[in-house]
Amino acid sequence: MNRLNVAAAISLCATLFLVLPIVVAEDVGSPPAGSSCLLQSAALNNVIEPPPKGTSAAPELPVEEHEQVISQIQVLPSSLKANHTLDSGIGIGIVPASCPRVHALFPAGVLLAMLMLALTWRMHACSNSDIAEKARTISLFVQFCGMSTYSIVILESYQLSKALGHDAEFSGQVIGIYMAAAAFGGLIMSLVLWYHPDIWKLRARELLLFTQMGGMIGFSMYAWVTSYVTYNSIDTADGANDLSNALLLARVISGIGHGIIAFLLQVTFAHITPAHERPIQMTRFWFVCTLGIGVGPMIAAGMRLLDFCHVQPAHTPRFDLVGLGQLVLAAVSLCSVFLFFPKLDDVEDFVATDSCAVTSGSAPVNRLFFCGCMLNTTVRAIVTSGVEAATSLLLETQFGFSQQDIGVMIGATFLCCLPAKAALDYSRQRTTVSQCTRALCGLSIFGCCFLFRRSWYCLLFADALLFPSLYLSDGIVRGLMQQYALPPGSLLDQTGTTLWSMLLNNTGRCLGPWVARGLLQKVNQSAYAGLQLFLALVFWVVFETIIAPTHSSAEATVTKSSGNVASSNNAARAG
Repeated sequence: MNRLNVAAAISLCATLFLVLPIVVAEDVGSPPAGSSCLLQSAALNNVIEPPPKGTSAAPELPVEEHEQVISQIQVLPSSLKANHTLDSGIGIGIVPASCPRVHALFPAGVLLAMLMLALTWRMHACSNSDIAEKARTISLFVQFCGMSTYSIVILESYQLSKALGHDAEFSGQVIGIYMAAAAFGGLIMSLVLWYHPDIWKLRARELLLFTQMGGMIGFSMYAWVTSYVTYNSIDTADGANDLSNALLLARVISGIGHGIIAFLLQVTFAHITPAHERPIQMTRFWFVCTLGIGVGPMIAAGMRLLDFCHVQPAHTPRFDLVGLGQLVLAAVSLCSVFLFFPKLDDVEDFVATDSCAVTSGSAPVNRLFFCGCMLNTTVRAIVTSGVEAATSLLLETQFGFSQQDIGVMIGATFLCCLPAKAALDYSRQRTTVSQCTRALCGLSIFGCCFLFRRSWYCLLFADALLFPSLYLSDGIVRGLMQQYALPPGSLLDQTGTTLWSMLLNNTGRCLGPWVARGLLQKVNQSAYAGLQLFLALVFWVVFETIIAPTHSSAEATVTKSSGNVASSNNAARAG
């Protein structure tokens, strides 16, 4: 309980961030009414008129053609050409931020206080649980923070890309490269586990702390780049390219750290969980990942909403807020491991004593089963990441919604996983794993059909069906893969299956935003929607033809073996 008191004290100290901006702001004041910042902002308001909220400005045009039309009809005064940040999501230069930097501390302080209070509440709720459950609880919180840092940049990525002289495709790279780097981090952790199989048990806490401190370097770089773009003018193409490269490097560094942590946590989940509970626990793991991805844009929108600067024009982007938000998420995640992650030396290793693992005699069937699971993981990653990135872009460029509104909308679609998870838990005792997965596959295919409609409410309805159905079905598939993993030493043991699935998952998450936004920019919305529908059908076909039959056969084999063992025991007692 002493550590709970420490966390509560940190939460109270976080309120200093809430008071400091208000106190300092009294001394800062506002710029003179005739300052160049305000004059240029006023001039810009006469030049650019964003489309009405909720209406499509050019629904039939790809993003690239839409930008070309806008650039042909708009001519800015020469006094504005030196300034480069965006207005209304259309890559037209505007004035750098005029608000004092101290105003960003208020949203960061609110985020810090809420995260610390949530952490304290979760640890208080599981204070009487065993060591394994405490480790799972902290692991889920760390994974939630990691996925939030991945998705928190989605809202600002397009405007930030335009501010650096790039297009929508580059914004997809900024989003996706985080997961590509995470795949490399997972590869590093898998090599460590193969050479030191017990490191998850003996040095998990130290590994998590060291990796999180390394990831802070990347988050600090991202915060510096976004702060520079917010408060300074970029006058040369070389300067813009240097900042772009620094931005990508920051995402790579933080992504590698996330990959190492996520891989270690998934392997630890398998080792401290009995085989028959792994599908349930992995569904829980991916449910938290879904929440993290959905809450990330909501955090970004909330921080912009809490930016009470009375000087800053409403349409001027504040990229530094998201940079600070990433730092806060990473710092609280580090604090959670330092305060609460338990020692695992005395925890039972269920993988070492697992009697339900499929034997090596049926290796050809297992390899086909694992290939199907990994293919479905890749498909799910491409669809979910692509849909999220594409929806935010369409809502911004085609329908004129503000970033605050977009963040809330996308976050709300992810929160639909809450009733979906409750329904899944309710039906688990009444239906089989295969039946639950089939229902989720049908829901995802039905949702993809609404992506063809050029209306914002159809896009959001499709997202509300796709995100819960695909993430929860993939969680079930991941759990089955862990349940039937081969014995240690094989390329398809717990470490191996986690590695291959993570590599393919993160590759899909890297390609998804890039391909989806590229199709929107270079082709049209129908091509993007057609790809998502095709991939959802692939997920269902692979499950029906490969995964479900193998799972049914393995369950029958385990049941038969258990019956034979019971009969032998009864005969021995009778003798």
